[in-house]
Amino acid sequence: MTLKLIHNLTKKEFELTGLEDLSRSRIWYTFDITLPEGMPNGEYTYTLYDGNVAKASGLLQVGEYVADKTNYNKDEIKEHNGYIQYE
Repeated sequence: MTLKLIHNLTKKEFELTGLEDLSRSRIWYTFDITLPEGMPNGEYTYTLYDGNVAKASGLLQVGEYVADKTNYNKDEIKEHNGYIQYE
């Protein structure tokens, strides 16, 4: 199997080939993967191929992800009729 990864910010592609499914499940895949040297942290779009057939696709995160925490007070929300606009 082949796992194709595309970094969503830089659009740089990485391809992991020769993967063997270690799972006996019909709905999950399990692989022992070593990421390529120099692969940047971030969000990736992945596609898993078995030959030329795409078996799965989605998003994955490489590295630690810490979401921004923004606190709003009630007065600020009332001033905007209950809506928050992000810029």
